[in-house]
Amino acid sequence: MAKRAQKSGLTPDRIITAAAGLLNSGGVEGFSMRRLGGELGVEAMALYHHFPDKDAILDAVADWVLRQIELPPARGGWKARLASICRSIRRTGQQHPEAFRLLMTRRTKPASALPVMEHFLAALVESGLPPRRQIDAYHSLTIFLRGFALFEAEAAAREADYHLPGADVLAEFPTVRVIADKLHPINFDRQFEANLDALLAGFATYAGPR
Repeated sequence: MAKRAQKSGLTPDRIITAAAGLLNSGGVEGFSMRRLGGELGVEAMALYHHFPDKDAILDAVADWVLRQIELPPARGGWKARLASICRSIRRTGQQHPEAFRLLMTRRTKPASALPVMEHFLAALVESGLPPRRQIDAYHSLTIFLRGFALFEAEAAAREADYHLPGADVLAEFPTVRVIADKLHPINFDRQFEANLDALLAGFATYAGPR
């Protein structure tokens, strides 16, 4: 089996990259070792030379997605630095939506996760926030990023099919009726920036003088 795998040019990196592409096109539900082997032009059994099972490949893909996040230079004010890493994480989610979703559910290697954590926490330390508030801010930002990435991936597909309810339906909901035509289509860029600005402004109220 090892000789056949070498002859096919199969490597762990090739398998992970192909698996990420397969996930992004068909989701976890459509992922299988047989389909992955087909993408790579090998029998599914050849994959087991590099990974013990499907779960090991999914874990590796989650780790790979984390490593795709580009860490911006550590310069500028703390809010600008936090905004920059948040935008970078969002871009990764946009580029690899299903693989990014997988990242939410799998364990990743500390070597891949720690650089991102360090980038967040270093900026928060410089903010002047008390230590407890730094932890709160870190979790608030990561929860926001995860939730927004999932919302964007799911809602974007539904926006094209959205239809405004009829006037007869909206008549019972006067507050909704006034702004119903402004709620859609969702401007995801605007919503991301508005929520990010609100979070950072809120953190700043707890920051000491710098």
